[in-house]
Formats: sequence, structure tokens, C-alpha cells
Amino acid sequence: MLAIDNFDHICIAYGTDLADLAVRRVRAAIEEWLGDRAEIHFESAGVFYGTLHRPLSDATEIGAATVGAAVRSGEALSVNRLLINPPVVFLPHDGGTICLSLAGSWSVHDGFEPSPTRRFEGGCRAAFFGEPPVRGNTWVERYRADMALAAAVLTALPGDGGLPDHSAKAPAVPAQAPVSYSTAGAVFRVFEAMGRESGVVQPIRQSTGAEPLVLTWRPVRDGHFGQDVLFYEIVPQLCGRDGQRRDLMDSRPALERLGLAVALDQFLVNSALDLLEADPDVAIAVQVSAQSVSSCARWGGLFRRLTGSSSVANRLIIAITETTSFPDFAEAVQFVSRLQAFGCAVAVDNFGLGYVVEMFESGAALLERAKQGLSGCIVLDVRMPGVSGLEVQKRLAALDIHTPVIVVSGFADIEMAVKAMKANAFEFLTKLFRDQDLFDAIGAAMELDSSRSVQSRERREADRLIRNLTTREYEVFVRLCHGQVGKQIAHELGMSEATVKVHRRSILHKLDVKHLGELILNYAQIVKTHPDEVQG
Repeated sequence: MLAIDNFDHICIAYGTDLADLAVRRVRAAIEEWLGDRAEIHFESAGVFYGTLHRPLSDATEIGAATVGAAVRSGEALSVNRLLINPPVVFLPHDGGTICLSLAGSWSVHDGFEPSPTRRFEGGCRAAFFGEPPVRGNTWVERYRADMALAAAVLTALPGDGGLPDHSAKAPAVPAQAPVSYSTAGAVFRVFEAMGRESGVVQPIRQSTGAEPLVLTWRPVRDGHFGQDVLFYEIVPQLCGRDGQRRDLMDSRPALERLGLAVALDQFLVNSALDLLEADPDVAIAVQVSAQSVSSCARWGGLFRRLTGSSSVANRLIIAITETTSFPDFAEAVQFVSRLQAFGCAVAVDNFGLGYVVEMFESGAALLERAKQGLSGCIVLDVRMPGVSGLEVQKRLAALDIHTPVIVVSGFADIEMAVKAMKANAFEFLTKLFRDQDLFDAIGAAMELDSSRSVQSRERREADRLIRNLTTREYEVFVRLCHGQVGKQIAHELGMSEATVKVHRRSILHKLDVKHLGELILNYAQIVKTHPDEVQG
């Protein structure tokens, strides 16, 4: 099966006539891609059902006679490439161009005809992360505006020579004469074009009628040694007819709302890999959406290119942007883990809040890390691999770790929320929550943890100073904190008021306070709540 993921969106935003035209367009694309290898049985609501009679890879077919197992493996790989991660199909119309997002799945033939009710378990269909359609003029206007922007971006991306009318895949970037830059003992070679100071621009061929696309290489310099280039960041730009260039990164929120961010991100990563393979000395960073990395299945091509290419992987930096939240956090963690296993560097843009983010594959991994100490706040999903979020929360308390915990769940009920809050969860959020709700909760939790940290530091410093007091000074100190005057203290301790004054001056000096009022303000609460701990 192969589905138009945004079929319902098109029906609402553009009408059923264009939706029907989209179906015909995709049918034509399938027939071009598969030829006589496949037969389409029927289509329903933008979903095509059919049978693939032969493997897609001719190389696999050649080896079929000798290695039977390789046929099934090779066919699955080929089908996975096409159905899990098909190219974007473009539908031109009088008002512009519509980008059709596709994804599919398959099952091995078992004698039953394909049907809408049948389970397709052979391939795992990539999730569609675009916003759901909403009826109303406001949504329709924004959707059409987003689509116009997405079409301008995606039609500018070079197409695959084999699929000129439908694909948004990237070809290899042709190498040009390099220029050497010396930076902190290393030499980075980059492609010369429009000038060194403003970055290096590599022109890319574009589809007919589209705005020219260029890739700009911006140097990222060391913050301590301003002229040392650490690596180059790849930035795609469209050149308008007025000569002005605009960053395609500005279009990312629209692409994310449409569920099409992965098309741009895959083009950028593939372009970076082409350059890394062509030049052994350059290091390149690529920004990708948190939405894109939440579907590992779509990145099979990247993982295959990195396999056995540690020299390339070690020079690739993937920066996950904060323009949207992770729709599938577990998938994102898996994506990051696989890249790190290859040797790539991964940066997370901290949800746009300026925090350092550390991700864990499971609750057990978080608990193991917690033994080394944690600060900030913890975001837990109730349903996680192995140990559940609520169980992790319980074990954190048992480890005497009181870092604020935010619990999220897509299957929450009142009992679950009550249990989380009784276990001192800072916040409980039910999916689908707004990004801002999570950001607000993280901000408040970070403030609480920061306040606790300040109080903890102040308490440790106060304890250190108090331990400098002699036994007699401490006895006077406790009574001063309880508000007793010199005469009362002298009577209780059997000393003169003059001696009490001598001890008080010494106490103020050792505790670094200027007068009795400051002493009471800074230390009275500590003495009243933890008298034995302070004295010890």
C-alpha cells in the first residue's frame, strides 16, 4: 500500500477535484517508478493497494537463482526505500503547486487480495507528523500559504535523474577548485565561489521555473580564539529574481506543519555527505528538524552511507533545531544513538530555551546516570521501554534524587495523574499538549531546581562557617538566633554580659555578618529547623 498522507488536507484546503487530480498524479508516478513489476488493484481515499510481482532491484534479480534468501532481503530493502521514504510528488495547478507527502508499507503475499482492512506488517510505515486538517477559513488560508512556501523550497531541490517529474532527492554536488584555510593546526578545504568573508556558496542546478538554489557554507569559529574555524555550517538559500537571497531555514516551521521537513533535511544531509566524501579535510554541520529525526525508518540511506565510513562520520555534525518538539521521542533517541555509534557529533538546540539537553534510551539508562547526580529537570513519558515513567519517578525518590520531574502521557487517566502528583511530580502533561505548555513547565522546573541549588549552596556555606565557632561561641550563637538578649544568655551560661559581648563580636566576624539583625536573618531558620545537624 502507498498512501497520500496529506490527502484529507488537500480535500479541505483545495477541494475534491484537486484531490482526485492528486490521486491520478500519484498513480502515474507509481506506474513510472515500478513499471510492469507491480499492479495497482484499487485506490481508496488516497491510499493505493496493489501487488509487487518482482523485486525492484535488477541486481537482486540477477542473484536470485543462486541465493534465495538474498532475494527476499534485497526486495525488502528496495521496497523499504520506495514505500517508507518515497520522493515528494508535485501537483501543479492553476493556483500554484501542491506537494504530496507519501508513505507506505507492505506484507508478504499469502494468497489474500490486498484490502483496506488488512494488516501490512512487512514494512513499518513512517509516521506522518504534519498537523491534522481543520475545517475553517483560518486553517485553509494558513495551509495554502504554507504549501506555497513549501513548493517554492522543494521544487528548487534538484531531482533524481531517474525520476525527473516527481522526486525531491539530491544528486552529488560537483567539486570545484578548493581553497585552503589554516585553522589551529588543521587545514579545512572549502569550495570557492562568492568570497571567503561571507561564506562559501556552491550553486546547485534547480528545476525549470524554480528560484535558483545555492548552498552557503558559513564558518563556525571558536568562541575563545575568534579566527579559528571549528567547522562549516551548510545553509541553503533561494536566490530571488531581485537578486536577494533568503535562507530556507526560515521555511522550516511551514514545512513542519505540513509534515514535509524531512524532504529538505535529507537533501541537506546528502549534500553534506557528498562534500565530506569529496574533501577529506572539511567538517560540516547540518541543521535538521526534530520532526525529521523522529522517524528512523526514513534515514536508512544515511545509515547505509555512513556504514564503514568513519572518516566521513567523524566530520559530520547534525544539529537538531528547536523549531518543533520531538513527535516521537524514542525514535529521536534511537536516531541520535545510531549517529553517535557511527562517530557523528549531534547537537540539540535545547528547545530554544538555552538549556543543555541529555537524552536517554530508557528509564534504566536515566537511573544509571542519576547515580552520578542530576540537576535541572527530568521529562519522563509514562510509557517507556522497560521501566515505566512512574516507576522511574519512584526509584529516583529512593535514590534521594529530588530533581523536579515533569511527567507526560498520551494515555493518561485521573488515577495515573494523581499517582504521579502524589510522588511529587512537578507537572503532569497529557498529550497532545502545546509546545509552550512543555516549555513553561521546563522553565518553572528549572527555576525551582536553581532555587534549591542556591539554597543548598548557601546552607553548605553556612554550615562551614558555623563549624569555625568554638563550643562556647556556638552556645551563644544558638541563643542569639532564638532572640535572647545578652543578660538572658549570661544567666543561662553562667558568664558575665561582657563575656557574652566578646563572644558575639567573634561570632559576627567568623560568620561574616555585620550586625545581629543580619545574623538572625541568615541563620535563625537553620538553627530552628536543624539544630543538631548544625552543631554536629
